Amino acid sequence: MAFRCGTCSAAWESRVSRDQHVAAKGHIVPAFEYNSCGRFFKSQGALDQHKDGLNHWADSASASHCEPVCSSGGDPDDSRIFEEPMQVLLLDKPSNILDSTTSEDENTVDEEENNLDEITIQMEHLGFDAAVQHQDEVLSSPLITVPLLRASPPLQFGLFGGSVSQSCPLSQASRLFYNVTCPSSVFICGSQGSGKSNTLACLLENCLIPSKLGNLLKPLAGIVFHFDSFVSDAGGLLCEAAFLASDNETLV
Repeated sequence: MAFRCGTCSAAWESRVSRDQHVAAKGHIVPAFEYNSCGRFFKSQGALDQHKDGLNHWADSASASHCEPVCSSGGDPDDSRIFEEPMQVLLLDKPSNILDSTTSEDENTVDEEENNLDEITIQMEHLGFDAAVQHQDEVLSSPLITVPLLRASPPLQFGLFGGSVSQSCPLSQASRLFYNVTCPSSVFICGSQGSGKSNTLACLLENCLIPSKLGNLLKPLAGIVFHFDSFVSDAGGLLCEAAFLASDNETLV
């Protein structure tokens, strides 16, 4: 069906679009318009005759429908009839929400199984059996925990720090010791004020000065090379490692 403007000859497929045009342009709606098809007439009598005489839209089961498009004059005799097939929009396939949810669950299970397989493969390459552990593997470890120290203590060691976390506060079992017996190399890095000099001083103290912080029956000999652009003959301070030489237990 077509709905026409009562002022101009424009026509629209919906009444809403025609009414928006009328409101925007300041035009008028046809006075004698039939709501079912949008045709309009010159008088009320002609409109009533159209309703009663033609039994308008009686055959609603027809596969096609008539769209009368009348001229601006409003004369039914000048109307043109167009037949257009009804269009029905069908979905290609229903929404498979349940199928997509099941697929996501299956993917999650497969991912978890793959992770377990990877962990199993990784654990097969690690031998934690106490029967295959050798004493030299323990003695050559630079850092030693409390359980390992109790099981097979090295000849010489010193307190180095502690292992802490949010769930496990500092305790006796969280202590870490530096193994003085085995040779090792240490590279200390960090930002300004992060404790690099203090860490170096702790390592040197464990190797040079006997104390209750560890077991050092035979202190080692050490040499320290220090360079700092802030230290010169005119000013500056020596590094913390240099102050270890002032201890009475240290031979310089």
